[in-house]
Amino acid sequence: MPIRFFRRPVAAAALLLFCVLFLEVIRRSKHGEPYIKTLALAALAGVVSALLRHSFAAAGSLILLVFLRQPLWRRGVCVLAGAACLAATALIGNALVSAVDAERGSVAEMLSVPFQQTARYLRDHGDDVTPSQRDAIDAVLDYEALPERYRSDLSDYVKGTYRGDPEAFPKYFGAWLEMFVKHPGTYVQATLGNSYSYYCPDGEICDFFTIVYYQTTISGPNTGFFDIRYAFDSEGGAAVRNGLYELLMSAKNIPGVGALFHTGNYTWFIIFLALALIRKRNFAFLLGFCPALLTLLTCIASPVNGDTRYFLPVMMMAPLLLGWTAYGAYTEPGAGNHTIAEV
Repeated sequence: MPIRFFRRPVAAAALLLFCVLFLEVIRRSKHGEPYIKTLALAALAGVVSALLRHSFAAAGSLILLVFLRQPLWRRGVCVLAGAACLAATALIGNALVSAVDAERGSVAEMLSVPFQQTARYLRDHGDDVTPSQRDAIDAVLDYEALPERYRSDLSDYVKGTYRGDPEAFPKYFGAWLEMFVKHPGTYVQATLGNSYSYYCPDGEICDFFTIVYYQTTISGPNTGFFDIRYAFDSEGGAAVRNGLYELLMSAKNIPGVGALFHTGNYTWFIIFLALALIRKRNFAFLLGFCPALLTLLTCIASPVNGDTRYFLPVMMMAPLLLGWTAYGAYTEPGAGNHTIAEV
């Protein structure tokens, strides 16, 4: 089985562990208890989750602990923990890539949002593009192919035209900004089209949530370097695989159960939990939502709309945050009497 198959749930579990430790840091800080050891464990869990997938959620959450009401030196420790998480991730990641002589990821993976905005602009307002803007775009992406390759809910087709020249980015982003000023609504539409399922309760569902994924038949991950196979590859196993796939896909149509498959429902669930804490004026506990919210922002910037592979950590955090909210809003000593000064 490809490493990619295991990486998603393992990465989500690592980020869930980070979230547990992160919440404990907040709880200990509010009660004046020592938390440096817990903070160190959280940073370690953050490194593991970042190496697997979630690069910024853990480090960003640690840095945001600076808003807790605590001595200045402790705020500095929190910032250092977040910075150390980022640094360790970069150093270990680069060392591993060099050690196995692996191909480094393309910078285009992080540019789904501007690339989609550019492609939609060319599709809808191609006549408004100036020669200089055209040259700047064509140095980064295949200008002629973008209007036809644009798909609102998946940026892979647009990113596939990336020419691999990062030195052309300054002029490209200059043209990107000029086009934004002229037609900002098109940029908003492109962003919503590629992310609405993450906050729309009845949004489309990417079918990659299924556990029976066809990795062994895809030449991308299965290059032949490893002997990758599993039981479902057999003739009889294929029927079982297809049956499980159809069973999982049909489950989303079951009332109540189907709601669990829609990523947007989890987003609104977390929003309502946050509102409960705001109503009780326990603002410090809102910091506990940072890992989930930062993961959500990462999903919005991701290539695929409504992909549960990316959103899985938020889905796993939802029950934990429900308990966190109940503790902060109803059982935390003095809940309901806190002020914004405590954050």
